[in-house]
Parts: sequence; C-alpha cells; structure tokens
Amino acid sequence: MKTHGDSVEEVRPDAVDPGLAAATLSVYAHRHEVIHLLYSATDEADALRRVAEILHLEEPIVSRVLDQPLRWMTAPAREALEVAAARGVKVSAD
Repeated sequence: MKTHGDSVEEVRPDAVDPGLAAATLSVYAHRHEVIHLLYSATDEADALRRVAEILHLEEPIVSRVLDQPLRWMTAPAREALEVAAARGVKVSAD
C-alpha cells in the first residue's frame, strides 16, 4: 500500500495476534466514542481507563491497540484483522 508516495507495510492476518485484532476491530467500531474519550481524558491513564470501561477490555490491551500504527484502521487492514480475529485465540496483555 502507498500513502502519500511512501510505502506502507501491509497488515498480514497470519502475523497479527487474533485477540489484538479483535480488540482493534472493537476500537474501530467505536472510534467516535474512543476519540471523544481520548479528548476528554485528563491524562493517558485516564484515557486508557475510560476506553477500557466502554469497550469492556483490559487497560493493557487498550494500550496495545492504541500503540498500533494508524494504518490498522484502513479498509485493507481491517479485512486482514477480521481474518486474524476469526482465528479466535485469546489476546494477552504482554
């Protein structure tokens, strides 16, 4: 994939933790709420707590999702994440 002339590494389903993929899809599905919570948070810990509460995820998992490159939210990447999430392995917070 190319973005503004730069090559961007594509997301391969076999290289993605299925649980992390599922959590990322959840963040994407609730992206408007997540952005609102990020803007209204007082600090990073508050943001993680708020997002984790609304999505029913553990804070370390939310942190891992938000640490991923923005390209994970593009349409081609979401398709790969759906394939990875379908493998159904539980995500670890490490």
